Amino acid sequence: MDDMNFKNFSANAPFLLTAIDHNMYLNTTPSAELSPWTAMPGWKIENTFFDWMHIVLLGIARDVVAAAIKLMAMRGVISMTNLRLELKSLTAWIKKERKSETGCSIPADYAMRVQLPPAVLFWLQRPPVEMARARNEASAKDIKKVLKGNGFADAPKPDQYMNLSLDEVVAEYKVLILDVLKETSRPTVKVLLAGCMSLFPESSRELCKPWCEKLVNAVCHCRSKRSCTSGKKLPPAVREVVMFLKGMGGSVAREVSRSSFSSSASKPAASPRPSPSSVAPATRSSKEQIFTQYGLEAPVSDPGAEVEETGLSPAHVQEVFSSQEVMSPTQEAPPTAALPVEDKTSGGDGSAEYQEYFDSARLCMVRAYPSGALVMATMQKGEDGFQKALFPGSAEAVSTEIPNLRIQRMKRPAARVMKKPAAKKRPAAAPTTASASASSASLEENEDSGMEPQPSVAEEQPENVAAAQQDRVGRRTYTIMYYKAPRHKKAIRQKQAPFSQLFQFGRKGVPVWQMDRIAKACVQKLESGELEEADAEDWCKSRLAQV
Repeated sequence: MDDMNFKNFSANAPFLLTAIDHNMYLNTTPSAELSPWTAMPGWKIENTFFDWMHIVLLGIARDVVAAAIKLMAMRGVISMTNLRLELKSLTAWIKKERKSETGCSIPADYAMRVQLPPAVLFWLQRPPVEMARARNEASAKDIKKVLKGNGFADAPKPDQYMNLSLDEVVAEYKVLILDVLKETSRPTVKVLLAGCMSLFPESSRELCKPWCEKLVNAVCHCRSKRSCTSGKKLPPAVREVVMFLKGMGGSVAREVSRSSFSSSASKPAASPRPSPSSVAPATRSSKEQIFTQYGLEAPVSDPGAEVEETGLSPAHVQEVFSSQEVMSPTQEAPPTAALPVEDKTSGGDGSAEYQEYFDSARLCMVRAYPSGALVMATMQKGEDGFQKALFPGSAEAVSTEIPNLRIQRMKRPAARVMKKPAAKKRPAAAPTTASASASSASLEENEDSGMEPQPSVAEEQPENVAAAQQDRVGRRTYTIMYYKAPRHKKAIRQKQAPFSQLFQFGRKGVPVWQMDRIAKACVQKLESGELEEADAEDWCKSRLAQV
């Protein structure tokens, strides 16, 4: 590896080259104070290479350190034969320094002698960091409480979850997983199993452990998806759990400084909200106070002023109360004349302002006054296709935007009546003696009364309908089966109970189509009654012998 390649390789650690430039070619001998690793076996102290290596060990990656040592071996500073031993000793020293409480100790005059840049000084003064892993904070009682709150009366059966994928497990137990994550950020199989055994004492550990492992694997699956941004490509249940994990107080593997454990907790920041003692209580101003603030005189409102202003009779006014009487959806609105009214006419001055709207329940225009009175109009068909509203007390109808089709409620279309299938035509049976006498008697009565003769029911139905139905039920049907080589045989089986096979027949050298022709002829004779089941096998074999 030449110098240029080494510079490109160590681009992520610029202070490494700075340390090499300052210490590589200095003809000074490192002291024991500056080089605490000089006593380690296998190291050859030939120049100040280990002085700047102290800087490298503090923060640079191991592969970069290995490249630096290899470069020094190529330059002759370190023996190539001891290169593997050097790397092994270097790795052991890094682990030892990382685990120590104080970290790597740098003498005070070291930075001044080497004249390190500010970036390197900042890196050296940075305290060692360690990765804090999320721990299980929940107990078996907490898991038992969560399981009981989710309605688990018994441990789930293996066939309910064993064949499910991790995404399907999250979708099935999403609420349970979220509740468990609220108790602990890292649920384990051990604590879940302890909670299950305390809630389900009758269940065995072999039954509960696979389910607990499935839940833990589902949580780990969601935790591995936390690097997503929006999660649009994830299943909805997995996305919800992932977003919950991302919002849980920072990353699980967050960097925690060792000095943060020893230092005391900082004081909470001052709340931006004002204290209750410094805020005046909120009060609601009355209408008179508001008018007084603006220098106006508060008007005196009379509930019956609007009615007198419109000149309406009490019969046309309805009072709306905030009662609990609610009209059901199936109940139709009563007509205008049937609405309850209350006399609201009284003396006093008041404005006749109102709000006009269309009441879809009553299918008419309504004027609502501030006092709560409702005045309903009579709707009439307009010539332009829109209705007109005629309010009581007014001589002219008001044009509206309600179409004329809304005057009458829309009728539902009648259900389509399916046409009955035509009855099967059958030849009429010859009338019996009793039916012939009855039909002749009815014919004579119709001729005497002048009525047209009507066909009798006995003429339409055959005489032996019951016998025909019984004969149809008792008749047997058969099917033909074929057994391929090496058997090469045809078989006849019953289609009705007991569905037994009557017999098999066949012979090598006889084509299949000839055997099929014999079988069809046999079935036809069996169904027509020309051949009995006991004689069918002999008949087929005799026909087969003639082929």
